[in-house]
Amino acid sequence: MTQQTEDPDTIIINSIKDPWKLLVLDLDIAMGVAPTAFMGFMLKHELIGLAIAVAVAYKWQTSRNNNPKGFAFRWLWWHTPASLWTLFKHVCPPSHKREFIG
Repeated sequence: MTQQTEDPDTIIINSIKDPWKLLVLDLDIAMGVAPTAFMGFMLKHELIGLAIAVAVAYKWQTSRNNNPKGFAFRWLWWHTPASLWTLFKHVCPPSHKREFIG
């Protein structure tokens, strides 16, 4: 028996690895945009809040596309005080302790 080449139009996709979405935004971007838009509505400046939310979403998306996975966690780890990371002490050392090997 010969192997048949599968037509790409008839392939059934078993699993799609798309990130979770909220409306049309990825969930991590929506979590950054929602508080910004909400604050605009609470302060009675809807258009300004939505404009800032769109700017935040655009900047977050471009930052996410231009950096490797886990970049935001690493950035926060290096730029926040070590006392905020006490729950993760068993996973990663404090950012102020640097040991160079070599």
